[in-house]
Amino acid sequence: MKDTPTGAQPVLPEADTAWHRIQRARRLAWQAEPAEIATLLANSGHNIPFGPMATADGYFRFVQESLWQIWAKPDAYDAAVRRAIALHSMQLGISRSGHYCHLSQSEAFLLDAIEVVNAAEVPLQDLLAEVVLYCSRMSNCVAFPSRFHCMVFT
Repeated sequence: MKDTPTGAQPVLPEADTAWHRIQRARRLAWQAEPAEIATLLANSGHNIPFGPMATADGYFRFVQESLWQIWAKPDAYDAAVRRAIALHSMQLGISRSGHYCHLSQSEAFLLDAIEVVNAAEVPLQDLLAEVVLYCSRMSNCVAFPSRFHCMVFT
């Protein structure tokens, strides 16, 4: 991740495979705040949108940190354990950010990531990097959405 060049935006993958959808979604999330953040903020009712915002932030951070640990230390666990950790972490992320918080685009992203892990056609390290970057971005978008910045800091 530290060797990722800055500057010009990379060309988005066009193929419609789970792996290409993951890469495309991660890149788009970093280009602009995802639309599902506005949908989350539009919810109203008791403890909404704060409850889902806090939950989504926490679970995106959980997935990010869990996967970061196995990405940063690839030799600390054998391949089967690393796959199991990745699958379990992403399934928990789907349970809370997708089902409870209704972040359907993020749920689709994590479902694609699970598909890629199960297919074992992409190196796990590459997949982990994409998911870590996506979840990091989503955590920050949920915790500090652009509308929130306008309400609090102006």
